[in-house]
Amino acid sequence: MWLWFLAGTAQAASKTATPASSSGNLFSMLLPFILLFALMWFMMIRPQKKQRETHRRMLADLKKGDRVVTTGGMVGEVTDISEDEVKVRIADKVEAKFVKSAVTRVIKS
Repeated sequence: MWLWFLAGTAQAASKTATPASSSGNLFSMLLPFILLFALMWFMMIRPQKKQRETHRRMLADLKKGDRVVTTGGMVGEVTDISEDEVKVRIADKVEAKFVKSAVTRVIKS
């Protein structure tokens, strides 16, 4: 009984349906994806780019004598800087060598 009803409904719908324009239909299908991508761009990608640029600028401005915090939470003073590495004095006589990207922030005194 249900199959007869569904078949009749499908036939009635196909007789009364008017063909939609393919470009309008395509645009209406793509619109949610475009909006989702735009939302993702403004909520995730754009802030990450700004944060990466700020970190890159901070590493470029790093100089001897700056107090820094590393990714491991070590706080110390920069004693030497090379292109890829930074030497940080952690205690009075302890110096550790870190990859430059391990410096997360500079502490302003």
